[in-house]
Amino acid sequence: MKKLIALFVVCLITFVSGVSFAKDDAQKGKAKKEPVVNSLVKQVQGEVSNITKRAISVVYERNAATGEEFEMMFPIDNKNVKVEHKQSISEISQGDTVLVIYREETSDYGDRTATEIKTDVVRFLKPADAQSVYKPKAAATEDARDVEGLSLKGVK
Repeated sequence: MKKLIALFVVCLITFVSGVSFAKDDAQKGKAKKEPVVNSLVKQVQGEVSNITKRAISVVYERNAATGEEFEMMFPIDNKNVKVEHKQSISEISQGDTVLVIYREETSDYGDRTATEIKTDVVRFLKPADAQSVYKPKAAATEDARDVEGLSLKGVK
């Protein structure tokens, strides 16, 4: 009889500890839940304010009265970004007008959300004109040299 009671107590302890471990695993599984991802395709047209190997910044709205500019920066992945009307992204310079088609992916993890922008297409529309606020980098350096006829290095 004592053996039967001892066996019953051991089984009861094993069952209770197994239930508590299962409960912990279930809570961990909830924390690792896959996020809900929403993807929207959007586009922005504007003037290139800056361009690097990894990103392009586009001013899409300018308020002349207040001098306020609205600008977006788009990451550039050379493998996944399609460039239209130019051979490569390096041919686009400051002041050029471009249309950027991008995806805005929002991941909802339940307790937080994360937004990521992925650039799909950069379409060249027109080169920089005389009224452009942003001058191409080559022209800007020439202007700096022509100030009072001296180069930035000084007189030789």
